[in-house]
Amino acid sequence: MRWVIDYPANIEVQSRYPTIVSVCVIFTSLMVAVVACRSYARNWLSRVYSVLVIVETRLGLGLPHSLPLEVVTDRLALLEYVSWPFYLLTGTGYKLATGFAALDLTRKSSMTANRQLIWLAIFIITLAQLVLLLLFLLRCQPLKKAWLPHAQGNCFGWGPLLYGTSVTTIVCDLFAFLQPFPIFLKTQISMKKKISLTGLFLLSFLTSVCSIIRICQVEAMLKTGDSTMLVMLGTIEICTGVRTVKIFDSKMSVYH
Repeated sequence: MRWVIDYPANIEVQSRYPTIVSVCVIFTSLMVAVVACRSYARNWLSRVYSVLVIVETRLGLGLPHSLPLEVVTDRLALLEYVSWPFYLLTGTGYKLATGFAALDLTRKSSMTANRQLIWLAIFIITLAQLVLLLLFLLRCQPLKKAWLPHAQGNCFGWGPLLYGTSVTTIVCDLFAFLQPFPIFLKTQISMKKKISLTGLFLLSFLTSVCSIIRICQVEAMLKTGDSTMLVMLGTIEICTGVRTVKIFDSKMSVYH
């Protein structure tokens, strides 16, 4: 049985679906192993996103953009429309988890100013991610054009949306992951533990690295229409983010 639906074998061999599926399976498995199957919402969201990406490969994700059939393009567009909110919500989840972890560090301290700054960061991140989600969901008029590309109507340009999403994600990541560092210096824990926690939070910047690489792929995607690299990097990004935050949560529970 062939993997890519509705395509002949000579076209299927051009698909990069093995790479996409491998990335989804490997990084999602690593994430699940780290979180030990605990049912936090952000973990389930990222798993759903990975599953949707794998399903998309059966409808043509990974093929050269000029090949997909019209009927398949509509189904693929619908899946992309469904999967994007999971990507955005998962990213929001681990960013907010980082903020609340930073709040936990100040729980037994008098760092009122730090707590206020953290709450401000949480509010800004939530607002920014909500705006991105609404922009994506409501980018087309009528709405059905988002998943029916050949329908009549107009859509907000992919370029500004993708660049805006990527830049906002990077800024929010930096905003979220930089919060704990000033607190580490003030908390009453040993220097060894401070260094350990700092090292763990430095791992969080791997998500920012993925986002930066991802934004470099936007121009190529706009030229060719091939979103393969964007999707793969998005999967790596959110799985890395969830996994890193979970490791940090585990360490914090030990240190407290």
